[in-house]
Amino acid sequence: MSTRLKSPMKESLQVVFEKSDGEESQTAARREAREETDLELPQMQYLVTDSDYDCDIYICDIERFKSR
Repeated sequence: MSTRLKSPMKESLQVVFEKSDGEESQTAARREAREETDLELPQMQYLVTDSDYDCDIYICDIERFKSR
């Protein structure tokens, strides 16, 4: 997990993962967040696709969730 340095979402926490083959991006984002942080994030909201990095960005209020 790291902190974003630039907009959008400057100073927000982020989980970075590589592109998945055949897996929907939101499913992959949930899986990686669980693997990297031990948090289950059932409610993630799509924010934008970052065309510079060819990735989707989702947001979630992690204060609402507890680790497994």
